[in-house]
Amino acid sequence: MTKQYDKTKRKKIGKKAAAILCITLTALCFSACKSREQGEHVLKNGEQQAASVKAGQSKGVGTERSDKESSDKEKDDNNNGSQVYDDLIMLNSNRENYCNTGYYFLEEGEHQRIKYIDYETRQEIYLCNKPNCKHDNEDCSAYIDSISVEMYVYGGSIYLVSSSGDTTVMSVDAQENISMDTVKEAPVIYRMNLDGTGKEKIFELPAGMDISPQLISGEYLFAFFSKSESVELGPTSHASVEKEKYLSVINLKTGKWEKLMDGKNKNIVGVYKGSFIITQTLYPKDPNEFLDDDDGWLENIKNSDISLTLYSLESKREEKIAKLGYDKMQEIICDGKFVYFLRDNSSAIDCLDLETKKIRTVKELKREGASLRDCGEGKLLYLYYDKESDEALVKDAYIVNVSTGEEKEFTLLDENRICMERIGQNDDYYLVILGYKMSDYYKTWAGTMQRNIEEIRYGLITKENYWSSTADYIEIKGV
Repeated sequence: MTKQYDKTKRKKIGKKAAAILCITLTALCFSACKSREQGEHVLKNGEQQAASVKAGQSKGVGTERSDKESSDKEKDDNNNGSQVYDDLIMLNSNRENYCNTGYYFLEEGEHQRIKYIDYETRQEIYLCNKPNCKHDNEDCSAYIDSISVEMYVYGGSIYLVSSSGDTTVMSVDAQENISMDTVKEAPVIYRMNLDGTGKEKIFELPAGMDISPQLISGEYLFAFFSKSESVELGPTSHASVEKEKYLSVINLKTGKWEKLMDGKNKNIVGVYKGSFIITQTLYPKDPNEFLDDDDGWLENIKNSDISLTLYSLESKREEKIAKLGYDKMQEIICDGKFVYFLRDNSSAIDCLDLETKKIRTVKELKREGASLRDCGEGKLLYLYYDKESDEALVKDAYIVNVSTGEEKEFTLLDENRICMERIGQNDDYYLVILGYKMSDYYKTWAGTMQRNIEEIRYGLITKENYWSSTADYIEIKGV
């Protein structure tokens, strides 16, 4: 299952942003779920390599391709166009990936470092086999000299995508004078083995471009390419304006790519029978007219429509299947042949059947103001935030069976009242975030009060206990 987010670029630097901590925590939670189908695919293609991570820590050995992986590679080499796209996988993990033996993630900081949670030993380790390594320079396989990298695990390999092509950097001198500079970088894709060895650059775009991976199938990666420019709105305020955006397919074996379609105001939200499920926001006015008008920008969105189409990779054509007002499709989740969305200010969850193209109501909600999450396995989670809090505290949460409409309260919340959603799994357990160790509040240069996440605690919970909201965890040991 995957969730749609409004990816319209409106990055403003220097305005007072409320609830920075709220945004950080919410982003971490929203990125947590990954589809059952992706977990099964990674398991089939990469389980033997993932198991070697632990061995590499003690023996320092590299990873060799298994017989099955070699066979899979030969099949990919011989596939024709229609067969290649049979196993389209959404890359909606946002920096987090799992397989049956463990979980890969990027530890945030001044630089990023790759970590692995081993389900057998139940501990975190850095993806490095060098004794006494401090993991603070490029000689370490876990170290990443960038803060704008996304990571994906697929087919027995780790893919690292440095996606940011145009970054506005702010600096403050001793007299508190603020200056802005635009730095253009070349987006690149690296591939490495699951034990951290064999890192190689396999793709690069010209500096100033931006790459946003969407799906993968065999040796093909589908991504939005875009180009933006920074527009100054005031002495300390800039907006990133998207000038062009198109969907492309990259051959990860050869490094060649081709453009598939225009991507303006479009997002890919799921897959269905070898086709992309695409939403397009149909604005009454160009959003760039409201760069410095937040109220006008929001009003323009509210008066927009959402078009839902299927894009066939075989025919390279789009089929329109639905068009609804923005207020009917504020949050979208795809699961197999169904698209779920909230309508009428979150008063109900509706479902579009991609086979029949008909819409039905799954559940009338208790009240307005809900937020929708995917859970997989035929379930949805909807929740209500505490309106009196600016830190995304959950007040109530409920799990809905999408077939029957039955619901029950979901009570697995951490000490920050964040829902303990799944970020990984194996046959018996789900991996969840147990909580966050936070810094003290401090005042930023913009005058806002902020505190940072200093540590994330992880734990395993049996699937039965998760669905019954039984708080019985096996905590993962940190490094």
